[in-house]
Amino acid sequence: CFPVTIAGVSNISFSMSNRPLVNSMALSTLISAGLTHPIINVMDSVVNESLTIITTLLSLRERKTPPVSEMSLKDHISYGIIEGVDSNIKDQDIDTLLAEVITEKIKMYKEGQVTLSELIASSEVANYLLRNKINNSRPILLASAKGDNHDLGKKIVAQVLKANQFNVIDLGKDVPNEDIIKAIKMYDPIAVGISSLLTTSLTSISNLVEELKKQNIVIPLWAGGAVVSKNYTDYLGILYGGDALDTLNLVIDIQLNG
Repeated sequence: CFPVTIAGVSNISFSMSNRPLVNSMALSTLISAGLTHPIINVMDSVVNESLTIITTLLSLRERKTPPVSEMSLKDHISYGIIEGVDSNIKDQDIDTLLAEVITEKIKMYKEGQVTLSELIASSEVANYLLRNKINNSRPILLASAKGDNHDLGKKIVAQVLKANQFNVIDLGKDVPNEDIIKAIKMYDPIAVGISSLLTTSLTSISNLVEELKKQNIVIPLWAGGAVVSKNYTDYLGILYGGDALDTLNLVIDIQLNG
């Protein structure tokens, strides 16, 4: 049981200049010392603002916070930001959280809970937050097949991979096969992903597969997009990308197993 204390704060500043400031300082000191029922001038905006600030700070100080080791990653980072302490937050923790959030947003999109534009917006925010990250690991090459000027799905895949700490080089859209092969030789990528939304561009994918064989270039290659099916990729002897989450899992598997 805590004692109830009452004090007329305004009496302290009687006959003094700048009474609102003196009353505000006195109120903060008295509440910190345990005053429970201050008598104040409710029309004094300075005093009212001080009352709000001091009670908020005291509530934060008295709040029982679980040990950092017991917090979720999201709570851990939130705690560090709110309390103004680093609490051993690492860049990798932030990257992991971004990846988790983007993965959850993709699941929501697949379940029809959010629109494509909302998914793209979330991916762009994650990409913006990672803009200053320097990743010198072997890259993933992405390109839209020759004859295809669409790259929306490819951009989402790129952003999801970046949020999961992969180094991504996007060659753009309507990319000739010779440019893709030149980039493979230049960057020595982990894998190459080709996107196609037009049936007319499927031929360029099969031509790329044949050209890689002619030049004895062995590299994991996958294709994805609206017109690409698993039957088609199986026929070509390459990997099937599927949607952005499927592609992420595919790339992780390639990285782990070669």
